[in-house]
Amino acid sequence: MVAWIAFAISLVSAAGAIFSAWYARSQARHAKEAVGLERRRLHRDLTPTITGVYLEASAPRSVMIGGREYVEAGNGEERTRVRLTNRGGIDLERIDVSLIPPHRHHEKVIEGFYDHRTRDAVSSAETGRLSREASWELEVVHHATSDGPIGGTVKFRCLCHASGHDPWDVVVEVEFPELPMVAFGSR
Repeated sequence: MVAWIAFAISLVSAAGAIFSAWYARSQARHAKEAVGLERRRLHRDLTPTITGVYLEASAPRSVMIGGREYVEAGNGEERTRVRLTNRGGIDLERIDVSLIPPHRHHEKVIEGFYDHRTRDAVSSAETGRLSREASWELEVVHHATSDGPIGGTVKFRCLCHASGHDPWDVVVEVEFPELPMVAFGSR
């Protein structure tokens, strides 16, 4: 009889140990999920606020793009630019900037960013380090049409990188005024 009582006590003890292990594992899983939720919340709260501003060049000039010559605002030294400013609460290592194409081709305002190496328009650019309230200017190339002035809203996808954080994907809209662009034809 004592053996049965000892056996029953050992079964209850084993069930208690199994329940205790299950409960500890469950609590560890919930704690890990809570840490993940908190990390995502912090990442969302630290999402950078990037503002974009159109900066006009000073005088008209001729530009070659894809074998065609265009007149663009500027004096040869200065091009139309977009100024991106980090208004967020975190210093950024860099921002990878790319154009978000418009829904319709006739709404295209710019060809891309001016690349000094190729002397042509490219669809993406990269800034340097942007601490809080710092700005970076990117030269842009206007899209030429035969219909006359162009202007409108340009959307940029900004992939913001900061040390110790996953990148943030931020969309910045910049309003471009209508500028007359005249195509001279190909050379």
